[in-house]
Amino acid sequence: GAERLIVDAACALVRRHHEVWIFTPYFDPHRCFSECTPASSSVSSPTPPSHRVTYTASSFFIQRAGGLWPRTILNKAQAICTYIRCCLAALAVVAKHMFTDAKFDV
Repeated sequence: GAERLIVDAACALVRRHHEVWIFTPYFDPHRCFSECTPASSSVSSPTPPSHRVTYTASSFFIQRAGGLWPRTILNKAQAICTYIRCCLAALAVVAKHMFTDAKFDV
């Protein structure tokens, strides 16, 4: 439900000529909506680790961030781990805004 909402909102913004970035702790290009299928894989830095990949979808960008944090700790604490992963993705948005030419308005 929520994932479909985000993809639909991103597509609507692209149709209105906005540049859209989606930051997420997990993205599998083989199991995604058709709008998110990578047109070509580009990377966010010259030699990034596997968790810092930016996928160029057909009309917007999807960047994985926060994926190094585990999903669980000894099969426990899934909620807190998910919260930390999302906080790390939010920090990636802040870092991208502060240290690159990308300026986000929403």
